[in-house]
Parts: sequence; structure tokens; C-alpha cells
Amino acid sequence: MNLQIELPEALGRRLADEAHKRGSALSKLAVELLEQSLPISTKAKSTSEMILGWVAQDEMMSDDDITRHRSVLKAIDEDRSSDRKLFAKVLAEKFQ
Repeated sequence: MNLQIELPEALGRRLADEAHKRGSALSKLAVELLEQSLPISTKAKSTSEMILGWVAQDEMMSDDDITRHRSVLKAIDEDRSSDRKLFAKVLAEKFQ
């Protein structure tokens, strides 16, 4: 969906400065900020989908954040009573 909005000049500058600081495209940062701000429908997303969404944001995480994130995903998989691991592929691909 395309959406065109008029931002106050100061807000536009803040958004552009933050996008530059993160090395991100302006539109990508705007989408990320909207996703963080709007409530998530529990019917629309399961817990695992929500966590996988967080994994997609790993490019903004520090090394310490990545280590903690990996530990949480690993603990969730290890704590499951099922042999089916939810995050084995993510851990193998994203955190090697």
C-alpha cells in the first residue's frame, strides 16, 4: 500500500536524521516506526510470528542485543515439550 503524508518540517528532519544515523532508507524507517507504534492484533499474529518479526529487525541490534536475542530463542526451543523446534532455522541462518 502506498501512502503519502504531510509531515511537519521539524518531524521530517528528525525522521531523516534518524534514518541517516541508522543507515536506513527514510521510507523503511517510517514503516518500522509505525509497526512498533501500532498495536498488534493477537488474531493476526501468533507468538512465533511476532518473535520472527523481531528477528527481522536484527540489523539494528547491537552485538549484546544479538547475543541476548539468540539466548532467548534458543531457550524457547530447548524448553518446548515438542521435538519440533520453532527457531532452529533462524538460529542457524541469522546467528552464526
